[in-house]
Amino acid sequence: MADDAINDSQRPAPEPDGAGGGDHPEPVTVAQYATEIQATFAANMLREAGIRCERLGGASSGFKAESPGYVRLLVSQRDAARAQEMLEDFNAEKAPDAEDD
Repeated sequence: MADDAINDSQRPAPEPDGAGGGDHPEPVTVAQYATEIQATFAANMLREAGIRCERLGGASSGFKAESPGYVRLLVSQRDAARAQEMLEDFNAEKAPDAEDD
């Protein structure tokens, strides 16, 4: 089964920094998107660049509720700065230019 097919509720909760040993720092949120499709495009871009990225909250993003859900992208702390820089460029490309009006 592909990693993307795993329901977010089936993922184990991240361990606190230093818990469980090993070199697995606590993940940090680098972006959030209103739809799972937007988050998937952004996550795939990060993964293609070699940054491990997880999506969290996809199950609630499509609900029409009083408090809308978002899909968050999480990466390791060591990749956060690079991921945020890449996402700024990615999001700027998706935003319409004011000059095009």
